[in-house]
Amino acid sequence: MIEYIGENIGFFLKVVFTHVITYCVCGMIAYKVNNYKELLESNKWFENWRSQDSLIFKLSPVIQIFRGILFGIVLLIIKDVVIDTNFGFLKLFLILAIIGLFNVYSPAPASIEGFIYIDSKDDNTTLRQSIGSIMEILIQILIFSIIVCTNWTELISGIFN
Repeated sequence: MIEYIGENIGFFLKVVFTHVITYCVCGMIAYKVNNYKELLESNKWFENWRSQDSLIFKLSPVIQIFRGILFGIVLLIIKDVVIDTNFGFLKLFLILAIIGLFNVYSPAPASIEGFIYIDSKDDNTTLRQSIGSIMEILIQILIFSIIVCTNWTELISGIFN
């Protein structure tokens, strides 16, 4: 019983840590590749966003800890039926991509609801931004899923034995 609890706490912390790191790394790379600095300052698509100089914007990596905790809670619930299975990373990737990106409950950019309800004044810019955002998020979700679903202890011991 103690081992089971310790295993779940370890998994939970792995999820939180993995989310924060993949969010920050993928976000920093996408910030440069997609030229988010210029887009955030000059584009109507981001006119409702907070200033990059605001305290809450600067604290976004720290706030991701809370998102990681929410991921950890949910993934503990589905751990045995999704993550600890064959192709668990692919199952987790599909769940997160479908529910967290394409099928969200609000009209977010890159979502089906966003496609229906968001009116773009500059379709070329919005399409480029949407594709960049989708790629950023899909890459983060894929890396997150692989790291979370890999049993690193078994993998390393299998390599060195």
